[in-house]
Amino acid sequence: MPIEVTILFDDYPSGTSWYISKIADVNGIYLEETEIVEMSEDYYDVNPQSLKVQSVCVYDGVYEFNIQAQQWNGIAEPGYYVITSNGEEIKRGGTWEYTETTEFSIPVTSTNAMSEQPPIDDLDVNSTQISDDLITAFDEVTDQAANQVPWDDEVPIENVVEDEPSTRFLS
Repeated sequence: MPIEVTILFDDYPSGTSWYISKIADVNGIYLEETEIVEMSEDYYDVNPQSLKVQSVCVYDGVYEFNIQAQQWNGIAEPGYYVITSNGEEIKRGGTWEYTETTEFSIPVTSTNAMSEQPPIDDLDVNSTQISDDLITAFDEVTDQAANQVPWDDEVPIENVVEDEPSTRFLS
């Protein structure tokens, strides 16, 4: 899947560098060691306030984009950077302190995942139909939490806060 890194440099392009590393596979399982898949070229021969576009081909998975500037203030205005995939903007930035890191998924899922799910107002709060995947994920999380909670410690009753049940969760 192609992604593009577009940079409009400030007056100091030689001080800008970035890299993209793969941090998790397509299933969202984080890798033991991150793998740098692309690094910026040296921008020593780039003219100030010029535009540079670099294309990168990556496989489906979770990635991290890290950009830094030698002056530790990002890219001064009107400069900026934009990361896109198939015309969809993943991240836009310009001014930051030290370094800026953005995590993203390929294929881009921020809008895809949301568009496949009905709006909260359309959900039937009285429905008892829950997917097997959701039940399995819930069981795994609760099992992990149960193993981490020291159940023999009692919480004083004055520290217990009861909330009203939310109608946003399925029954």
